[in-house]
Amino acid sequence: MRRLLILFSTMLALALAFWFMLPAPLTSPNVTGSASALAPSQSTSVAMLPLIMDCEGQGAGCGAPPPTTQATATATRTATATATATSTPTEIATGQNYNILVGPGYTDVSPKQLVRTSGNRLYIGVSNCDQYPCTDVAQKLRMYRADSTGVPTGFSLVDASHAPTGVSQWAIAIDGSNTIHVVWNDRATSGGNLVNLRYTTFSTATDTWSGAVETIDTPLDVAQDGGGQGMQSVAMALDAGGAPHVVYLKGNGLNRRVYHRSRGSGGWSAAMQLDDGVTYSNNQKAWHPNLAFDSAGRLLTVWERGSFSGDNDGTIYGRVRAADGTWGSTINVSGDNAARVAIDQSTSLLITPDNRYHITWVTATNDYIHYQYSDNNGQSWSTNSPGGGTQATHNPSLGYAAGKVRIYGHGTPVPAPDGHGENLYYFEGNGGPATWGGWTQVVTGTNYDSSVNVRWSQFFFSFPNTIDLAYWNDNYPNVLYAGTDIKGP
Repeated sequence: MRRLLILFSTMLALALAFWFMLPAPLTSPNVTGSASALAPSQSTSVAMLPLIMDCEGQGAGCGAPPPTTQATATATRTATATATATSTPTEIATGQNYNILVGPGYTDVSPKQLVRTSGNRLYIGVSNCDQYPCTDVAQKLRMYRADSTGVPTGFSLVDASHAPTGVSQWAIAIDGSNTIHVVWNDRATSGGNLVNLRYTTFSTATDTWSGAVETIDTPLDVAQDGGGQGMQSVAMALDAGGAPHVVYLKGNGLNRRVYHRSRGSGGWSAAMQLDDGVTYSNNQKAWHPNLAFDSAGRLLTVWERGSFSGDNDGTIYGRVRAADGTWGSTINVSGDNAARVAIDQSTSLLITPDNRYHITWVTATNDYIHYQYSDNNGQSWSTNSPGGGTQATHNPSLGYAAGKVRIYGHGTPVPAPDGHGENLYYFEGNGGPATWGGWTQVVTGTNYDSSVNVRWSQFFFSFPNTIDLAYWNDNYPNVLYAGTDIKGP
């Protein structure tokens, strides 16, 4: 749907003007939080959200609380006049709730944005977005802490007054001491180019930001089509020693390219250009970088080459760094011009315990879910797309728990391929060449045309049989929801 916002921004503005003349429907959450009103030591409970919201200049209808979310076996969302998140004793007993209200914010797919501590508490790091395309310099990172272990009963916003600002895209990861590592890129002016790549940490012991911010790279000089909602321009993963590795976009003459850096005892490594073996022509540039470690310490990196959002000349590439730090050659993963170039394209990665590599993305022209796997450390890739290879969505996302691989996405876009999709679904199977299950609905809602972020990491992945995910209501300002499903210890 966000692609239609780009194509028809003028029509949208007129429609919104007319919409604001109508009474606000109860099914459209329209809340925003004032982070600056919180003292460093305060945390804001979701139960208190309606009491602390302010309009921040949002105009008519702002401040209306989101609807009540009632968790059922199918996580059906029921609208009422108040914003509360409830779950039945039956669901808590079975360890499942896919529709938990979090607060203002949104997620993307490729950069990881959920972590769980060794004490079994979920944290979600997101940015707020009050108005599309989410390029406002006032956007802040928001760290949400689950109010309970296991299946969250709600979430609290913690240490909001010290959170990073000017945020465009971000990623988080957790280490063995339960410290959350955070990387993000920022801009100096609303709608301006990305300027800095930054890094800091967050303590789950004290629920505070460290205050020590490192600049990894500057200037990035990445234009807006690489820095708004859906423009996944940075990702991070920790190696077995807890050292952060990042892949990110940076301007390079007329073409945007993808780079890797890692942090050691001496600081950040020099930038390594990953796509120096790829030919770019005309308006082509790099999109959606991502990375993942396998259990042997090899690092898989991927990205897309393509022109403008909506084009059909996308090619997904991969490159693997051996455990000794030696980089291999670039591999064409998707085949030439097989992938859609779009703000909601995915390069979601997963590496299962058998060291099988998994990736999903959407195809050129029709946005069908495409799934590939590699059993030789990313040197060649096979295809086994679920749903007969004809299920359309935007930004599909991989997840793994209890020996099962899932691919999440919203419902079929209407009109195809760039329209609006309702509800959330998944395919489930063993991955690789195995048969996939059906397209299974997991969340019901007409406004969940969003990007599902799923918790996973190769190292420091506590409670691997617990599924954690986050998604958002596609009305603006965006409101974030989470889901947890405990499949085993």
